[in-house]
Amino acid sequence: MSTGRALLKNTSFSVAADIVNRASNMMLWVIIAWFLGVQAAGSMALAIAFTFVATRLSFWGLDQLLTREVARDRDAVSRYTVNFLLLRLVFSVTAMAVVWLALHLVSYSQETERLILLMSLTILPENVSNICQAVFIAHERLSYLASVELMLGVFKVVGSTAVLALGQAADTVVWVLILDSYLGMTINLWLVWRKFHALSRQLDVHFCWRQIGNALPFFVSSLFYVLDNRLDVILLSFFHTESVVGIYSAAASITMALMILPQAYRTAVFAPMSRLYATSRQALEWLYNESFRYLMFLALPITGGVILLAKPLTAALYSPEFIEAVSVLQVLMIPTALLFANILNARLLIVADRQWVVARNFIVSLMVNVTFNLWLTPRWGATGVAWARLASSAILFSFNYLYVFRHIYRFNPFPTLWRPAFAVTIMGVAVASLPQEAWPVAVTLGAVIYWIMLRLSGAFTDSDVKRWKRILSFTTREGL
Repeated sequence: MSTGRALLKNTSFSVAADIVNRASNMMLWVIIAWFLGVQAAGSMALAIAFTFVATRLSFWGLDQLLTREVARDRDAVSRYTVNFLLLRLVFSVTAMAVVWLALHLVSYSQETERLILLMSLTILPENVSNICQAVFIAHERLSYLASVELMLGVFKVVGSTAVLALGQAADTVVWVLILDSYLGMTINLWLVWRKFHALSRQLDVHFCWRQIGNALPFFVSSLFYVLDNRLDVILLSFFHTESVVGIYSAAASITMALMILPQAYRTAVFAPMSRLYATSRQALEWLYNESFRYLMFLALPITGGVILLAKPLTAALYSPEFIEAVSVLQVLMIPTALLFANILNARLLIVADRQWVVARNFIVSLMVNVTFNLWLTPRWGATGVAWARLASSAILFSFNYLYVFRHIYRFNPFPTLWRPAFAVTIMGVAVASLPQEAWPVAVTLGAVIYWIMLRLSGAFTDSDVKRWKRILSFTTREGL
């Protein structure tokens, strides 16, 4: 199978997995907001934020290191998997202790503290599942990701809806999430054992110590990435109530759901980029060019459409008490677009062994985020946090792009951008002329106009149409 077809197949599975994961999280958030209100939603957002930070830091970047090394040498899968699982056990226990200690240093309501403590029980199973998922990605077998996520997503949504419909409190929902995490860990371990025979090698303490050092750049990058993406919720809680946190999280949950495609592609493209960097720079540059073009085809209309239709979209998802989330969502859509553009540069830096560059850029981005948060959040609340996110995202994208341009690949994005940007402008004029109450019609009409303008402007050529027909025909015959 060619790289393009294999990438499409794995991207499809990655998209499916991410759709299920993000859709289930989005549905869970909407259900909590409708049943429990804005304050309980804010408490749940803080529990998720604390646990997310602790979990991602306890990853120590071992998943990215495993993916890169096993993609290059699949015979090493057992050695990396067994020893990395041992490290994850140690890191998980440490992370749980840090969360419990942190609660003695901050002042939250009793309900919020209880939710944070309960959510911290998911740190260990999430760590184990993440290593198993790295094995799937390294072998480019992302169908396992999609299958497991589908099962867990359905369990999460159905279980949470059932307990809330029965009048249970938020902590009962957390118990559903805990059970969901341990179920996922069990299934993922079974797949790694049966399909890849990756649990047969003995432990090697000296190997573990070496890999801790090798993964340090990934950890530093993850540290500042996680803090840059979740610290805003925690900082917001220092200055405002859980209700304000709930408003911000309502808007952020929509942008998280919209990141399905870029995050899925980020997962799928890592192994192919790692292989091509070592074997064919010309093929790698082709993959980079085409990936950027198609990512922008998606990013620009999504960003413009949500900004124009933020009010009816928020009203459709949440109760009237969340109306203040509209302005927050409009601001957050710009850093969402920057995420699409940043994926390839960040991945290219990692496959080129420039992890420390990524780490350095995340440090700068985090400093900008914290500075703007401390300046804007006390006065502007959730909207101030959104503007801080925009500033830090712009810095991160700029620094990653400039380093890649100067040292790895001199890519000029502007010839690629102007045609889809023109198509989005025409689409935006048409959508803005319609009443917002008719937003389903506006979405449909906007999509049709955007496609027509892509074709008329030459952004999407006849060659693209033929290429996608061949790819889709092949993948249909082979089965996704």
